[in-house]
Amino acid sequence: TATLAKSNACFNAKTSDSTMFNAPRDGGIMGVKLVYDSGRVTCWNVRPDEIQWTKWGCIGSDDGTFYVNLIHVLDVETGFGESYYPMMNTEGFSLSNNNPSEFTESCEQNVGNGTGNVSACGYHSYYLDGQGVNDTEIMWLQPSYHVDSDDMFMLQYSEAYSGYGDIDNEGETCADVYFLYYDEILIDENVCFDAENPDTSTIFNAPFDGTLIGVKLEYITGQVTCWNVRPDEIVWNNWGCVGGDGSSFYVSLIKVLDAQTRIGEAYY
Repeated sequence: TATLAKSNACFNAKTSDSTMFNAPRDGGIMGVKLVYDSGRVTCWNVRPDEIQWTKWGCIGSDDGTFYVNLIHVLDVETGFGESYYPMMNTEGFSLSNNNPSEFTESCEQNVGNGTGNVSACGYHSYYLDGQGVNDTEIMWLQPSYHVDSDDMFMLQYSEAYSGYGDIDNEGETCADVYFLYYDEILIDENVCFDAENPDTSTIFNAPFDGTLIGVKLEYITGQVTCWNVRPDEIVWNNWGCVGGDGSSFYVSLIKVLDAQTRIGEAYY
């Protein structure tokens, strides 16, 4: 579910003065969507007649690279934080060739407060496959996080936030920020699995077509064990087995490929 976190959130290509805002609600997010409102930014204003303005980054010798990052603010007064989006596993993400070591050093010194937090500023410049620096909407999908409504965030232009290479930057972009929450949907109630006979396990359908990012099980009734040789020593449990090596999970979610034979493949 796309939930508006902040309308007209602005970031500056020259300074780190950016709009701070809270997560709209507690929950798990799998991405963030930015919808352009106004403004423009560049990393190259040396020749005003040659400036190629963008909404989200900079255009140099290529078609443009993204410079905007979403920062989780850890200290409101100093602006110290950690990058949330994009990350290396963000869909379509790839680094540009322009990610100098000086950027990392400047970030650690100016944002990381000498703490060694070199990931605070995100990435200097990057690509998103299928998305461009002048698109009206851009989206970061993955990684997933749990956020609380009192968590603070802001958008930052990488060079302005780190203090590296911002001397020839100019402009400001404002956007509506949406957090993409994944909602819990009840699939079936009282689904059972048997420690002795797999043929008695409940088979159920997915509620609708879509992308699955996880599964949560809530215990209702019953117990299982993998060791009943000595009934007086059985240690019953909800999800697996308790033995000499401690406890371990035995339960799995299987995608059923043939309902009659119960042949399937493990999903979780």
